[in-house]
Amino acid sequence: MSKRRTVGLIVMAIGGCLIYYGLLEYRVGSGASPDPADVELADLEAGKPLPDNHIRIGLHHCLYKSSVIEYEYDEDDGKAMKPSSPVKWIWSPLISDRHPYMQKLRKLVAKHGSIKKIPRNADWPVVKDFVVLLKSEAYDTVREIPDGRKLYKSVSGLVINRIESLGDDEKRLIRRRFPEIDFDKILIVEHGRKPSSPAVSVAFIAGGTLLVLMPVAFFVRRLVGRPPAAGSPGPVQPAPDAQAEDGPVKA
Repeated sequence: MSKRRTVGLIVMAIGGCLIYYGLLEYRVGSGASPDPADVELADLEAGKPLPDNHIRIGLHHCLYKSSVIEYEYDEDDGKAMKPSSPVKWIWSPLISDRHPYMQKLRKLVAKHGSIKKIPRNADWPVVKDFVVLLKSEAYDTVREIPDGRKLYKSVSGLVINRIESLGDDEKRLIRRRFPEIDFDKILIVEHGRKPSSPAVSVAFIAGGTLLVLMPVAFFVRRLVGRPPAAGSPGPVQPAPDAQAEDGPVKA
């Protein structure tokens, strides 16, 4: 394969990726409002339908202890997670203050006086089900991720599993931590993500289309303008008229 053809195929591949991304962003933008819709996590846990793909969740608990962390590692040092390991993504369950986990935890606190006084061998609550899984890239390294459980007033983002499919590697990673998770029922919210405007989506699609068509036009032009192969017969000229060749016939 010639170098020009290889470059052309690479350009077409990049154009195809831009078209796909533009179509995806257009789908996201058409199914979400520019401003996030306010929702209460307790309502989602009770089965209330989602008002929009772009949402802002109110008061909630983020369970960092139960999080799934996707991190980078050095092959030479092994695959063990270290405090200095760079974090790609972290998936954390979010629960409301009315969640059974919090109700059971409050009973233990009331019984022992404070959460620090609860003995380790106590019947600690376990998160068996949740509605929202927050996908975030807010932390650069593992050591920056908070411990245990944190209470936040709100968090906003896009519900991505309603508009795009998770990769097989992502699903496999999450399922290791939550074997019984149902991706059709869980809302995976990408922290801080906003829908793109239609103009941006169209720009990606137009740019990708241009990159795809440029190599095609170049190859077609070269094919049409290619000279005939060596040894091929040229155009046939008509034989000259005998009278014109020999001159007029005299009587």
